[in-house]
Amino acid sequence: MTTLLKGQYQLGDLVMGKHTNIVVTNFEVQPYDLNAQDYQISRSDEMRFGTDNFKPTGIQMTMEVIYNWLLDPWKASNPNFWADKPTVNDLAEEWRANDIRGMWGQIKPLYFCGRDGITKMVFGRPGSFTAEKVSELSTVVKCIGEFRRADTVSYHSTEYAINMTTSSNVARQYGNTDTWCRILVNGPATNPAFNIAGQVIQVNATITSGQIMEISSYPWARRIVTNVGQNLRNALSSGSVYLDKLKVPMGVVPARIVSGASSATFVWRDAWSAIE
Repeated sequence: MTTLLKGQYQLGDLVMGKHTNIVVTNFEVQPYDLNAQDYQISRSDEMRFGTDNFKPTGIQMTMEVIYNWLLDPWKASNPNFWADKPTVNDLAEEWRANDIRGMWGQIKPLYFCGRDGITKMVFGRPGSFTAEKVSELSTVVKCIGEFRRADTVSYHSTEYAINMTTSSNVARQYGNTDTWCRILVNGPATNPAFNIAGQVIQVNATITSGQIMEISSYPWARRIVTNVGQNLRNALSSGSVYLDKLKVPMGVVPARIVSGASSATFVWRDAWSAIE
């Protein structure tokens, strides 16, 4: 990933926005849908509420690709000034996402740098793309690209990590909402158990010396696997929290080894509830 400036965006290897020839004129985050399970009490004026959940929608980016040329006398001194600038075709090819489009569950994150100067990422996949038909001498081509979100929050582009002990804690520095996490367990370990934000997670398995087990609650990589390809998701103990509930809230929370392991690393990304 390129180090982005405020007002810049990146999809794949293509950087858009400020100080590029791809001007982002609109970055419209569509409202998420709410799957509500409300029901009215029979023969009353009261409402009861069930379990609500969000359905992420998309982001629509409106862009203008600038085509131009240098005038004399600068043209002769730098004849290839515009030769390496991205074109509409480059933008369309990135949006096709051929590198991940045919892969089950694979994502292609959209990076952006907002007003706070922090580079964040939205997990998901590119969607539809369209570009207007223009004449040969047009200097600006308007394009609209859709990005389909995997969830409703944005994440720090950098993962943070600490070495876990029997008394270690995590102190979130950025963000304003709960976030997902990973635990990397270094073998040897037998039935390792961990305390994450007051909840216990244990895997009933033996990891030999030199092996690494990953316990990940990231929605785009939710799994318990080893570096030798062993899938241990069914080895989760009955008293453990499910991976889709394993989150790190704001503040200082425990991230500790309870038993069964002598070496482990705790990894997380800070998260924001809004995309701005």
